Amino acid sequence: MNLEKQEHILRNFGKAKKYYFQALETIRFKVKCVSRNGSVAVVTNIAIIFQSLGIIHWGLDDFEESKRYFELSIEAYLTANGLNHLGLVDSYYNLGLIHFELEELPKAEDSFRRALEIHSKQFGPSHKMIAMVTRKLAGVLEEAGQSNEAAQERV
Repeated sequence: MNLEKQEHILRNFGKAKKYYFQALETIRFKVKCVSRNGSVAVVTNIAIIFQSLGIIHWGLDDFEESKRYFELSIEAYLTANGLNHLGLVDSYYNLGLIHFELEELPKAEDSFRRALEIHSKQFGPSHKMIAMVTRKLAGVLEEAGQSNEAAQERV
């Protein structure tokens, strides 16, 4: 995954998307050759590619497609690792941001709460990612008219 990352960083989203799809097809071919289910590492790589495709579609303002890829990423992480992979936190967090962008506030809240739950189990309540997700969650609650609950999240 080198060309796709380079093009992604350069914000050449069309080229990056093409390279990510090529990487995805290569991984899928390897899965078919190795086993029916694939290894944890292979499925995790697929989750990472889906996550990257979600970010690319977000950069292209294609929020529905972005949401679809973040959901596929979550599904792949859960299949490979259960709730034990921190990439899952990123996928839930990004999905929450997309739901917020689409004004799907209950879904945004759910995604942020899932990200918080997984991350706090791994690192405890004082990690910087917890603060970042908590701020976003408070913003969602504020937008949804739940000012008291938003204030509690900010504490």
